[in-house]
Amino acid sequence: MPLAVPVPLLDLKKQYATLRDEIRSATDDLFESQGFILGPKVEAFEKAIAEYVGVKHAIGMSSGTDAQLAAMMALGIGPGDDVVTSPYTFFSTAGAVVRLGARPVFCDIDPVTCNVDPEKLAKAITPKTKAIQPVHLYGQCADMDPILAVAKAKGVPVIEDACQSLGSAYKGRKAGSMGEFGAFSFFPSKNLGGFGDGGMVTTNDDGFATTLRALRMHGETSRYHHRLVGGNFRLDALQAVVLHVKLPHLDSWAEGQATERGRDRAALPRARGPDIRGGRDRLPSRSAWSAPRLQPVCRAGCRGPAGGSERASRPAQDRPRRLLPGSAPPPGVLLRARREGGGFSRGRAGCHGNPCTASVSGACPVTEGLRRVPPGAVLEGIGDCRQGVTSARALLLT
Repeated sequence: MPLAVPVPLLDLKKQYATLRDEIRSATDDLFESQGFILGPKVEAFEKAIAEYVGVKHAIGMSSGTDAQLAAMMALGIGPGDDVVTSPYTFFSTAGAVVRLGARPVFCDIDPVTCNVDPEKLAKAITPKTKAIQPVHLYGQCADMDPILAVAKAKGVPVIEDACQSLGSAYKGRKAGSMGEFGAFSFFPSKNLGGFGDGGMVTTNDDGFATTLRALRMHGETSRYHHRLVGGNFRLDALQAVVLHVKLPHLDSWAEGQATERGRDRAALPRARGPDIRGGRDRLPSRSAWSAPRLQPVCRAGCRGPAGGSERASRPAQDRPRRLLPGSAPPPGVLLRARREGGGFSRGRAGCHGNPCTASVSGACPVTEGLRRVPPGAVLEGIGDCRQGVTSARALLLT
């Protein structure tokens, strides 16, 4: 009988059930006030985020994408300009650059952390570079000290793409507090997710904060007086109210997930992620990185009968999918291995009958308390593959 255990990455219904009464009370107050556009609810949430991140200003935006866009607009980025960023990120990181007519210049990543490699950053900067946009991917901060050093030497501002990393820290400094700007997303699946789209820009610069508040209101500086061409980038009050209820729980959710992840790692010693080189903090330990959202995934690979790679001789669509540590598989996943006699046969994404090295692909749910499948159910199946069986398959199921 096939061993198939789906593990949901996120269950928003279960999270909502724990906060239902508090959220409904807060939203009822808002509905009674009928104050949906900016106002005191948004201001209160902005203040809470600024205090949490450790910055002077937090400016609510309509999405993480618009947060990135507005930060670049505040810098005056446009046609003929370059923005150096990571090629390994969500589309909006580069998409916001292109929307302004500028050019994204990709700096290659460190294969261990999957974030921008600081050693390659200086070579990517040209006289046209108007910003550096490192991405704090999967809740793990980029190596900011050398990035900031290069930016200072070149006189280039830094926009932190922290859309996946609210609460993460780098050497005691929170994501979004180290560059000129930090851009955050409150998309429902983020570790702090709203009931729709939402975003935030953080900064310590008073002038930039004033400009950003104008840009999100079509450049309005006073009622119907527009000194800039901006956009409709406002965070609405409903999202601010919901997010403000959730924010105090963010760290406890992260700690709970770290505990769960530690239990899984103990049961799967061969699936442990690598240490970050240079003696930096271990991935994905919450205690070291202060990272509330991580999706650690082990490589899934195969070898031919003699141990050699069969990759070159097979069409691309038939090759096993390989995921870097930290990458996110499609929803619904994980191990599937079918026992035949004394071993496991290949499944839908197998290796054409050739034996594979025993390897496992797995992803952890992103928020504490949302795992619907008992950990033992997954670990029991994985354990079978590791007990002297050499023909196990780790499959990604869509």
